[in-house]
Amino acid sequence: MGKQASLAPDTEESKRRVHSLISTPPSDTPSAVLGLIETVALDPRAGVEKLDRMIAMYELLKAKEAERAF
Repeated sequence: MGKQASLAPDTEESKRRVHSLISTPPSDTPSAVLGLIETVALDPRAGVEKLDRMIAMYELLKAKEAERAF
């Protein structure tokens, strides 16, 4: 049988993006989390549950930031 094409191509660009996320120290700023959410949302292999948890984390960080500003 022939080799089937993958729905999620394993390109060099996606490997570099994942590597940069792994090698970058985690940041708890809402803008950093928002950038991570964008990266996960663009990845066809990411599940809805993971994206939902990340959005909840973003909302929590925004609420804490607003509380500190108050």
